[in-house]
Amino acid sequence: MGSDDDYVLVFVKDGQRRIAAWTASANRQQVKVSLPNGQFNMIGIKGEDRGRVTSDQGVLSIQLAPAPVYLAPGELK
Repeated sequence: MGSDDDYVLVFVKDGQRRIAAWTASANRQQVKVSLPNGQFNMIGIKGEDRGRVTSDQGVLSIQLAPAPVYLAPGELK
């Protein structure tokens, strides 16, 4: 991952995984996270759609900010 100021938490309920990621740093941080290959929906702290990102070769590159971003694998229903 990035620095000691960066956080990634994985939550699993009923077999569904959700990821929360943020940094405690005042500056945005670009980090690489080990995740299974596939697409992830990015959701902002207020539930807004932040687009999609793709994990390739088991690595997902995302930019962290002080406000958490939530990642949900696959299609949202």
